[in-house]
Parts: sequence; C-alpha cells; structure tokens
Amino acid sequence: MIVFLPKGPDGSKVGLDDYLLTHSAYELAELVLAARRAEQERQEEAEELARRRRPGCGHDCCKPRAVILKKLPGEGEAEADPDDEEDDTPQDGSPNLVLIRCERCWDGTCEGCRWWGIEREVRSALHHWKKAEAEGRKLYELRVGLDEKEWEAARKKVRRAGGRYLAATDRKDWLLVTDAEVEGASPVTAEEAAERLRRQLQEYQGKKRSVRACRAWPRLRPAPSGNYRLVGSAAGGLSDETVQEVARAVGAAACERELPGPKRSGPMSPVLRWWTFRLPAGRQWDDETFERVVTSLMAGEVVADVNPFIDPGAGPPRRGLVLVAS
Repeated sequence: MIVFLPKGPDGSKVGLDDYLLTHSAYELAELVLAARRAEQERQEEAEELARRRRPGCGHDCCKPRAVILKKLPGEGEAEADPDDEEDDTPQDGSPNLVLIRCERCWDGTCEGCRWWGIEREVRSALHHWKKAEAEGRKLYELRVGLDEKEWEAARKKVRRAGGRYLAATDRKDWLLVTDAEVEGASPVTAEEAAERLRRQLQEYQGKKRSVRACRAWPRLRPAPSGNYRLVGSAAGGLSDETVQEVARAVGAAACERELPGPKRSGPMSPVLRWWTFRLPAGRQWDDETFERVVTSLMAGEVVADVNPFIDPGAGPPRRGLVLVAS
C-alpha cells in the first residue's frame, strides 16, 4: 500500500518530516486509512471481476483472439523511424500481433466484455440520434411488449410514418427509439434515450445481442487506419516473454504499441493489445524473416523452419480483413 502526501503550496513534493511540521498525526492517520480503504475497494473489485470471468479469461475479455497482420506499404500511418528505439510505428512488411476482444459476451460471466459491448451499443446509437437531431428531426420513445406480434405492429407503425428505429430489450419489454411521431410515443432527447438504453442493456441477461435496429441505424464499426492484411491466427495464451523470444530469434524487437485509450480498449475498438516487430536500422523485412516470425507465433514458440503454407504475397483470406483501429 502506498500513501501519497499532499504537495506543498508551490506544487513541490513534501516529505514525511515536513508534512508533520504543519499537520497533526491524526491527519496523517486519516490519509493512511483513506489509502487502505481505496486499496481494499480495488482488491474487492478485482476479486469480483475474477469471479465473474470464465476460466482462462484475461485482459477483461473471456476469449480474446490473437491475430497476425502484415503492414503493407501505403498511406494512413506515419512512416516508421528505424533509428528511434522508442518509435512503435509498424515498419512496412512487418508482422504485427494484435489481441482482439471476443465481442460476444452478454451473459455477464465476463464483466469487461459486457461493459465494452454495452458502451459500444450506446455510443453507436447516440451517434445516430444526435445526427437525427442535427437534421432537425425529433426523437420519441415507445415501450413495446415482448410478444412478437406486438413488436411487429410497432415496427410497421414506425415504417409507415417514415421513421427510423432502434430498440433494445431487458426481457421485460422493448425500449424503442424512433425519429417518427407515432401513437403512444413520448418525446425524448438523444442523451436521455442513450441513458435509458444503457439501463435497458444493463438489466438484460442473455447470450445474444438484445438490440434491433433498422438498416439506417446500424451498429457502427471502427474504421481501420493504416494498411494491413490478415495473415492468420496466433497460438492462444502467448506470453510477453514468448513474443520477445520470437523477436530476438530474428534479430528484431517486439514493441507494444502505446495506443490511445479510446483505440486500445474503448467501446468502439476491439483492440486490447498490439505488438509490432521492428528490425534495426539498415535491415528490411524479407519473406524468410517474416515467415519465421509468423510460423513461431502460430506455433507458440520459436521455430527454426518456416511454415511452407504461408504466402506473404497472397491476397486477403476468403473470410475477409479484420477491422482494427491502429
């Protein structure tokens, strides 16, 4: 446990002896008790989160997926500086190991993913609703029962009125927000609707997404920046030490990118962690070096032979690119 003493009037650090010159021992004891309570609250929160996770859950995600991306030449990102040891910009042709959220946890067994999923739904809806208000359209909310016939009648009523809609259920009823004035609906602002949507989703307990929306108000996806191609999936449970060993085996360095908070773990990005492999100045990524790194990441250990099935020049896989914000 660490106790931080208040800074002096000029903003300078204050030692224990100087602090006791102007404060009583009782005030010092209060600081210690406050720090102890804060530490206990953090420990209880961590224990509760650990209890709700599935076995093997890490990084606030129950089943994170590790994918390997190849950085292609092109615009969209600053050019890497090979002489700067602290630069974490991916080099052209370099392999990148990206840990991505499972995006499918709604049953509450993984609180990190559940919070992320709820906030992404809310921010996506808020984006559409604020845009509607900016266009001069008013928003309305309507409560609809769980019966499918009742839901279908409400949806058709909104469509006949020329409106758009987004709805969420807590398994008690549906909260439907639309930009069309229909019978039984009450006016609501974008911020009020977003807060009610958040409460509705927090009450929901289930494994499937509980949001329905028209095509004009889809759930937003993060726009990719940079130019990358999906190579494949890495072995599960890779440790930081293994990643560094793979990098050292080819004379490279594995740098974990310092991504901004909203891009690294925010509601609109699936990225949890990102490592980029960098060669020292004077070296460029060739096919053999690239293939050895990728083969090692797929195997979960340093390997001497490359995977003959990896074609670094091949086109995108049939399942498509993974959209990740860099």
